[in-house]
Amino acid sequence: MRKLFVLFVPIILFSCGKQRLPTGPVEYVRLVFPDDGSTVVTTQVWLDWSNFSGAVFYEVRLWRADTLILVHRETGSSWRVDRFLSPGRYSWQVGASTGGDEVSVFSDVWEFELVQYPYQITSCSPVTGIPQKGFVSPPYLFLAEGEGGVAIFDIAEPTSPVLMVEFSTIDMAKSCFADIGTASLVVADYRGNLLLYDITNIEEPVYVYQAFSRQARDVAGGYIRDTLFLFVADRDDGVLCFDLSEPGFLVQRGEMFALPGYTNGVFLLDTLLFVAEDEVGLYILDVSNPGLPRIVAHIDTYNEAEDVTVDGGVAYVADGTGGVSVVDVSDPEHPSFLFRLDTEEGYVREVALSERYLFSASGSEGVLIFDFTSLVGQVLTPYAYGVSLLGDTLFISDRDWGLVVAVPAG
Repeated sequence: MRKLFVLFVPIILFSCGKQRLPTGPVEYVRLVFPDDGSTVVTTQVWLDWSNFSGAVFYEVRLWRADTLILVHRETGSSWRVDRFLSPGRYSWQVGASTGGDEVSVFSDVWEFELVQYPYQITSCSPVTGIPQKGFVSPPYLFLAEGEGGVAIFDIAEPTSPVLMVEFSTIDMAKSCFADIGTASLVVADYRGNLLLYDITNIEEPVYVYQAFSRQARDVAGGYIRDTLFLFVADRDDGVLCFDLSEPGFLVQRGEMFALPGYTNGVFLLDTLLFVAEDEVGLYILDVSNPGLPRIVAHIDTYNEAEDVTVDGGVAYVADGTGGVSVVDVSDPEHPSFLFRLDTEEGYVREVALSERYLFSASGSEGVLIFDFTSLVGQVLTPYAYGVSLLGDTLFISDRDWGLVVAVPAG
């Protein structure tokens, strides 16, 4: 499913319009992978060929049907196609230059069928910044995009998101929480603190308030006894609590609740707050009195706990290079480690769950798909920072492709 790519150099990528496939004998450069006539199950294709003696550079040509769709130059003998390719039949050829700017020797033309399973990409929506986490509140998706600020998408048609507005924040937007009932959008803006926006007019968010949080990494919200509370993961200092009982203001409840590690992610379930605490692991806090959290339990995880989501009495921890740590929290006072889903490569930053699958945003490995016990698929994108769901529709926050949408194949 995945191939190592050791040598990477800057690329030239451009659309070439409609050209016919070449005819006549070609020779010298030998194609290696994918085999001629093979079926490739992926969302980003690796192309391999043999080194040609004296080659200064190689030129890869890719056709869909008989239309040349891209030309790419590479000094190595392998390349992962870095643009989205929809499922279908493709042809490819590699030429080599032995001097100057002209390509003088070529390979045969091989074909492959591209199939995506169990999920296939339907669209990619570029944004200004680098997407971090997305927050789904139908019919909208709020996307924190680092120094690019926040993008709001209309996802009434989930497979075809429409960008409604993008706006800058103070520093780097890491995470969002929105409450449509109070027309409130809260942004964890890292060194820009915690920001409150009025989204009465969703296309024109209005900045209304800033609450201090030294390094806000994540924010989770929910109602406790009819009051909307926000819990903030402050990287160096721990957990902060605010409420929105007073319209237009984030009112701090209690003091900073210090924890021993780097506080990366928070997940609120009723009156329990689950905290991803980097190398220290997972903390469970009782926040029934939101201003006075109480530690219920702590359990170490395999590596660097970045984020956590909980469902059915089980916590799934995005554990960085450690993959996904799965913890039984059905008895919150006595959590127990169940098993680890080893992602082998990549860095897991966020996890999302459907009824059938677990999805891990795994950096350079895109999104890995598990049936909760074993790896069953992959949505390979350039670099996945985050993943969220609406029903069976998958939203991927990707560094290069922006907001990527994928749905079950077939």
